[in-house]
Amino acid sequence: MIRKSRVRFSGISDAEEQSHKLYHLVQDDFPGISFESGKEGKLRLAQNDGEPVPLAQIPDAAIRDASITFLADGDPVEWTAQPAALTEFLGAMRHRLKFDLSKFNQARLLGNVTAAGYTNAKIRVQYSTQGLVWYYLDGLASPSMGINSIGLKVSTWIDLCDGAKADVFLRLVGIDGDGVVKPGFGLIAVQVR
Repeated sequence: MIRKSRVRFSGISDAEEQSHKLYHLVQDDFPGISFESGKEGKLRLAQNDGEPVPLAQIPDAAIRDASITFLADGDPVEWTAQPAALTEFLGAMRHRLKFDLSKFNQARLLGNVTAAGYTNAKIRVQYSTQGLVWYYLDGLASPSMGINSIGLKVSTWIDLCDGAKADVFLRLVGIDGDGVVKPGFGLIAVQVR
């Protein structure tokens, strides 16, 4: 439970109008939450003890886009011989995440491809409620981004299926490689809104 205490407000981001609306919404409804502008004009909500605010306690109107990073931008990562069959990213479980998607409706995948993959090769995102059985975020096969050329790749926005709107495990998968070509990647992230 959030303790009731004075709201700290240290500045406002460049998105003045939206920031003021969000600030007043938080100030009125959640007096124990700090509202501060952070790096690059991003807003930060934290309880006065410094702990992050639980997502369930933030009203839907205060939820904005979020970015879920699977692979940080840094030295490129190479996927040696990406297979044709659906395979977890880099053939390992180390890039799995847990994220609460219950307050979001759409998602898209984006990534920096530093070395092109095979002609039809793709990267996709899947979710699971227990970490055993996996489904695509739209219930079909998306979001999905082609990786057959270098550069920033961005999928279209897709609607989250009902099953994905929960506190879920997330993983990246690859499909349609040829078992020879070695695609390379910088940042890979999913944006949700």
